Amino acid sequence: MCKTISPTMKSLVVEHSLKPAKIKTRKQLYQLDGYYCPVIGTCMTLGEIKKVLRQSKYNIKGLTDHDLHILAVSKAQDKRSVTGKRLQKVMDKKYQHLINKAKKFKEIQQLQDFWSESFYQGDIAGAFWVIITHPLCDVNLLKMVYGEVHMLSHISGASQRYDIKTLDKLKNLVKEKECAANDALLDVQKWKNKYQRMQQKLVEYAQELRQNKEKIEQLENKLNQSNAQQLQIQREHVQQLEKKQQQSEVYIHKLTQQVEKKQEKNQQLQVYCAELLGQVKNIQKENQLLQQLSSMHPITDCQDCPLDTPQQNLCGKCVLYVGGRTNLKSHYKQVVEQYNGTFLHHDGGIEDNQHHLPNLLSSADIIVCPHDCISHNAYWKVKKYSKQLQKTCIITDNAGLSSLQEALTDIKWGMVSLQKLSYRQHT
Repeated sequence: MCKTISPTMKSLVVEHSLKPAKIKTRKQLYQLDGYYCPVIGTCMTLGEIKKVLRQSKYNIKGLTDHDLHILAVSKAQDKRSVTGKRLQKVMDKKYQHLINKAKKFKEIQQLQDFWSESFYQGDIAGAFWVIITHPLCDVNLLKMVYGEVHMLSHISGASQRYDIKTLDKLKNLVKEKECAANDALLDVQKWKNKYQRMQQKLVEYAQELRQNKEKIEQLENKLNQSNAQQLQIQREHVQQLEKKQQQSEVYIHKLTQQVEKKQEKNQQLQVYCAELLGQVKNIQKENQLLQQLSSMHPITDCQDCPLDTPQQNLCGKCVLYVGGRTNLKSHYKQVVEQYNGTFLHHDGGIEDNQHHLPNLLSSADIIVCPHDCISHNAYWKVKKYSKQLQKTCIITDNAGLSSLQEALTDIKWGMVSLQKLSYRQHT
């Protein structure tokens, strides 16, 4: 068994062997008087102990875990023991990374902080070996570390005992559940047998029912033997009618599908015709406007425009048309000139350079652009610079001549003021 010493003797041994002022290097395992048992039990596993003892040619067959522990503790105390040196080598190699970390410590407080951090992280074994062999370890630190390791062993033992009791309870509970499961299986088997018996009865009832049907058919054949031929003719006639009905239903279904397709196509044609009628109306309107333009004389002086005329005399204002259709450019100009305005045009970046657009916007008094025939970049430039320069900007729904004429006609007193320039959208 492990040697036990009194607290007084342990204190004397510790004071004698762990004075940091005289020890400048790490202590060896054989120098840890009174602490062989906790060091071997805490810092080494049973597998590691068995491996070292086998290397030392010990016959450990039949030894209990406690016997292996006692043998390792006894060899750890012997300075000349090869087994003790191997035990020391295993622990040094196992915790080398912690030993290297602790080499940099110059004060006892660093060792205490190292123990607190390792204890919190659960790395008890490595930290215990590093501290107990460190040259800075004093009596107080050793007492604290040993005390916590000692109490952890008690807590671990109590926890193991509790786990064993819990395991026994669970085993008993498993047995009870197994018995209940076996009983349930027996009940299932009983019901299964009962179900099979019911199935067999159903088969017997089905056979009896078939036999009764056969008897009924035989009786019917005997009763209808005299008019069997007539009955056969009626049956064939019914079959033909059923076949014709099925064919009629298929034909009606096909006709219904064709009617639905025709109706859908008719609706599409109606929508298309409505669009064509709208386009025709727009073309007629454009042609009427072109005829009016050809017969109208441009206004050249504000005195030529009375107040009750439907036209608005632009009095030489500069009208910039951005976007639109290129083939209508000359007609756009003619409409503007009929209102006594000066015409400027920019195609929105198709052929004209968009870098010239801001200069044109600055020189214009009125800006008109169609919503459906202008690039996005030019459209947003028109809106941006119109607001910044506070220019009158009219956005029409399309690039037709009638839309331009309506926009210029709307420039009347009270609708779009030329004196108070603003931004509006024409619809």
